[in-house]
Amino acid sequence: MERAFLEGLGLEGGAIDKIMGQYGKGVQSLQAKVDGLNEQLGQRDKDLTELKKTAGDNADLKKQLDDLTARNKQSQTDYEAKIKDLTVSSAIKSALAGKTHDPDLTMGLIDRTKLEMDDKGNITKGLDDQLKGLRESKPFLFAQEPPATFKGVTPPTGKDAANGSEYEQARQQIAAMMEGKI
Repeated sequence: MERAFLEGLGLEGGAIDKIMGQYGKGVQSLQAKVDGLNEQLGQRDKDLTELKKTAGDNADLKKQLDDLTARNKQSQTDYEAKIKDLTVSSAIKSALAGKTHDPDLTMGLIDRTKLEMDDKGNITKGLDDQLKGLRESKPFLFAQEPPATFKGVTPPTGKDAANGSEYEQARQQIAAMMEGKI
């Protein structure tokens, strides 16, 4: 409400001041409410902005968490593959020990995909067939097994003119063995 409007109505100055004072109180209380609401609205806008930042940070954190999870799974897979390779290599070397001149070279010629292993890390299938094929194609890789030799007394073959009877000859050989001469 404007003062000029009230003067145009023909009201006196004192009455206009009272009307304007009363009107001002109402306007001030409404203005205080408007200011309070504007302040609340400003705080909400600020809270929303912070929430958007936090939500964006959460999305970044979630992405980082997903990346770390994927890396951990890959590391676990790599670790398990290395352990399996180490187990297979150890089992092959153990199986080749004493049979080949160079176990590392021979091991490189074995197709690991054809090997089957049990839970304890022992090769159950596939190695013997491959070794048989390698023995035929590359015999120089494998150590020759020495022929079996027997140590002992030659059995008596009959009468020996110099030593007497067969019994006597066997007794002398046994006595010589016991003394460490044979």
